[in-house]
Amino acid sequence: MRSRPGAVAPPGGRDESQAASGPAPRPTTRAVKGVTGGPVRSAPMAGGDRRFDVVVMGAGTAGAAAAWQFASRGRSVALVDRRPAHEAGAHWHNGLLDRHFDEAGIARPEPPERFGESVDNHMFNAYGEHVLTLRGAPTVSTDMALLGARLRDDAVAAGAELVDEAGLVGVELEGRRMTAVTLELGSGAERSTTLGADLFVDASGWRGVLRRRHPDMATWCPLVRGSELCSAV
Repeated sequence: MRSRPGAVAPPGGRDESQAASGPAPRPTTRAVKGVTGGPVRSAPMAGGDRRFDVVVMGAGTAGAAAAWQFASRGRSVALVDRRPAHEAGAHWHNGLLDRHFDEAGIARPEPPERFGESVDNHMFNAYGEHVLTLRGAPTVSTDMALLGARLRDDAVAAGAELVDEAGLVGVELEGRRMTAVTLELGSGAERSTTLGADLFVDASGWRGVLRRRHPDMATWCPLVRGSELCSAV
C-alpha cells in the first residue's frame, strides 16, 4: 500500500523553483459554512490557444491548493479538471494534520469541514481485508468535498482560471520538456483548446494524466496497481 502525491512535470521554461518565488501568501478565506454548488466560476474558456505560467491538472484539494499558491504569488494559472468543478477531487472523509495547513499558509478546516479529532482509523486493502488500526490518530476528520470547494474558491479569488469538464487529449514536448496540453472542452467535446505553460503540475491522483504521457515521469512514477490501493474508515 502506498500513496502518491501530485508530481511536477519538467517545465517548458524557467526553473520551477522560481515559479513560486515571492513572500508566502496569507489565507484568503475561512472554511465554508455549508454545502455549496461548487466554487466561484471564471468565464468559460473559448477555444483556441492560451498561455499561462502554470497549468495544474486536477482540481481536487492538492491541485486547488497548488493553484492558489501560484496565483497568490502573481502567476497566471489554469486549474483544469475533467469533471464539473463541484465533482472534482475526493468526496469522502479523510484524516488530515493541522500543522500541514499551517505550513502551507492555508486556514485550518472548521465545521462543517472539520467534524472529529483523534479518532480511530481502520485501514483495508484493495480486497476489503483489514490491515491495521491507528487508535487515537493525531488527525482531524475532514470532509474532503467541502475542503476542495473552499480551496477552489481561494484559487479563483486569487486569479486562477478554472477550466472544468476538460478532457486531456494530448501533450506537446520539446525534447524532454512539456510545453503544452490539448483539451477537449465540454461534455460533448464540441471545442478544443491548447494551453501552453512554463510549468505543469500533475495533481490528477493515481490516474497520472500527465505523468504517464511524459517519457521520464512515466518511468519514475508508474501507475498505481490495484494491489497498492487501500481505504480507511
